Amino acid sequence: CASSQLQQPMFKRKSIDERQFCQMTSNAINNRNRRGNADIKLVFKNDKQEPNNFSVIADKIMLQYLLNNVIEAFVNNDSIGNLFVDFEKSQDFINFAFYFDFVNIKKKQIDNMFYPEALIYDEEKDRLIGAQMLIAKQIIREHDDHVRRGCRISAKKQDDKNGITIAFSLPADKNNHLSI
Repeated sequence: CASSQLQQPMFKRKSIDERQFCQMTSNAINNRNRRGNADIKLVFKNDKQEPNNFSVIADKIMLQYLLNNVIEAFVNNDSIGNLFVDFEKSQDFINFAFYFDFVNIKKKQIDNMFYPEALIYDEEKDRLIGAQMLIAKQIIREHDDHVRRGCRISAKKQDDKNGITIAFSLPADKNNHLSI
C-alpha cells in the first residue's frame, strides 16, 4: 500500500505530442550513432497518408529511457541501416512500430527477449546483455499500471527478410484536440 502511494507521485504524467516524440527518438538515435561507428538513418513514415498529429500521456523521462533501450538493444557499434518509425491511433492508444531493417535475429531469440532467461553476462565488458528489452517491458507495464490499462509491447520478425519490428502502445491524450 505504501509503495503504491509512493510510486503514484513519482510517475509524472504529461502530454507528449508528435513533435516531442519525434525529437526524443531522433536524439536517442543520434546519441547512439555518435558513440560508435553506427550509421543508422531514422525514417518516420505513415502508410495511411493521414495527418500524424497525436499526443500520448506518458512519463517523459521513462519514455526517453524506453526509446534509448529499444534502440540500444539492436544497434551496435558497426550497425548500418535504417530505423523506420511508424505510428497510428487505435481506439484510445497510439501504436508505435520501430522497424530495424538491418537486424538479423532468430525467432527463438525474439520469443525470449522479454524474459530474464535471455540475459547474458559479458565478463569482458562487465555488462548484462539483453536487459534493454526487459527494461522496455517494465516501462510499458508502468504506463499500463499508472495511466491506462491496455499498454503493450511486442516483437516480430519480418517474413522472408532481415529485420525486426518492436511495437508498443501508449495511451492517447483524450484532451488533445488535434486530428489523428
